[in-house]
This record gives sequence, C-alpha cells and structure tokens, in this order.
Amino acid sequence: MNQNPFSIYDFLGYLIPGGLFLYLLYFCGITLDWDVIIQLKKTAIAQESSLSLLGYSSIVILAYIIGHAIAICSAFLVEKYMNDTLQYPSIYLFWELNNDFKDEVKKDCGRTIKYLIIKTILLPVFILDRITFYKLYSRELTKELASPLWSMLEKSYKKIFSVDLSQLKNGYALQGDLFRLAYHYSYEHSSNHQPKIQNYVALYGFCRNVCLVFLLFFWVAFVRLVINTLTDEMFRFNILSTLSMLLMTYVFYCGFVKFYRRFTLEVFMAFSVLKTD
Repeated sequence: MNQNPFSIYDFLGYLIPGGLFLYLLYFCGITLDWDVIIQLKKTAIAQESSLSLLGYSSIVILAYIIGHAIAICSAFLVEKYMNDTLQYPSIYLFWELNNDFKDEVKKDCGRTIKYLIIKTILLPVFILDRITFYKLYSRELTKELASPLWSMLEKSYKKIFSVDLSQLKNGYALQGDLFRLAYHYSYEHSSNHQPKIQNYVALYGFCRNVCLVFLLFFWVAFVRLVINTLTDEMFRFNILSTLSMLLMTYVFYCGFVKFYRRFTLEVFMAFSVLKTD
C-alpha cells in the first residue's frame, strides 16, 4: 500500500498553525517595535529580489517545524486540560448511563503541581468554561442513543477482543486504553469510515494547535495591556487585541472539544456496526 508522505494533518495540524504563529509574531513585532523583527523585515526587503524563492521556502519549513512544536505543547496543555475537566469523550459520551462517572486517577504532589501549571496557563479557557457552565459544546449522548450504542459496543468488544465491559469498575464508562482497540480495529477494517475518521483527527488537531497559538498571544496582549494601563499608551488597541485573542482562543478550544467528540463517536459507530464474523 502506497503511503503519501504528507497527509491532511500535516497542513491543518502543523503548517497552518505554524504559519499563523509566525504571522502573529511578525504582527506583534511590528506593532510593538521588537528589534529582532524590525531587523528581519529590513533584511528581507533588502534581499527580496535575489533570495525570494529561498526565503519563501525557509518560511514554509520554519512554519512546519514550529507547527510540530506547537502540536507537542498543545497535546500537553490543551488536551490534558480538557481530559482533566471533562474526561475523555469515551467516558463523558455515556454520562446519561453512568451518572457522571469520572475515571479517578492516583493523585500525588507531582500531578497536582502539573495540573496547577496547566490550569494557570489556560486560565482564560478555565474562566470562560466556568462562566458558560460548559454549555457551549455538546458532551453526553442522549439516553435513547447512548443505551443501544453501548449494547452494541459491549457485543463487539466481547466478540473481537474478549473484553467484557460489564466487568469494568463502572458498567457504562470506557476508561483506560480500551478506546484504542476500537479505533485501530475500525480504521483497519472499515474503509468507508476511514476518510471521516482522518478528517476529524485533522480538524481536532487543527483546532487544538490554533487554540494554543491564540492563547500564547493572548498572554502577550494581556501583559501589554497591563503595562499600557499604567502608562496610558494605546489602551483601546490593547483592550481590543486582548479580547480578540481571548475570543479566538475559546472559539478554537470549543472546536477542539467538538471535533474530538465527533471523532470518538465516529469510531464507536464504526466499531459497533462492523461485522465480526
């Protein structure tokens, strides 16, 4: 089977977030008179005619590399924040059946400090989540859909992997790594569902990574707002830029939750209807 070296995730998950980061960095540098950005701009203008192709290629490569770094950081920050506050979609999709069960993990000092740092960095998302009562994105399935879907999943897990879901510590919560089994089996055995699964992975990765980019520049704008509040310089512009970054951060966080949920549901739907004979 021939594999394309580049997938849709390379563009949505790495190249575009990396390019967005460079664009916002350039915009901030010009607006805030950062010496490094100003010097780079002058150098680029001076060499535009002779090194244009090399310059554009370098920007694309740099955006791609930065995109990978953003993806790694967003997986550690944004995704872990979501899993800590909402749990994995494989758990909260069935909250109507499992009475808001949460997969308890062993708490220690290291974990407490780690999530304190994560929630501090994602403080804008945390505050907006509390203000909106987590109502701006869908979570659990209705009982009418959750009940038959769980029954079909039980049959598939038991027949394919000899896993009895009724023996879990909660009868209606797919905690642990059991979701990985359904994902890989569905992806390998259902060509009809592969494109949708790939698209959802690319979309939730795109939203997660872009969310982190806007979050980083929210903190830049917020710090600048605090400084300018004391000096009365560009106050209105700083308020506008801070609110814009805040809004875009939360919009893409909600998008991440939405597409991560849809990805999980698509895998479950595919796994539950696959023939196991």
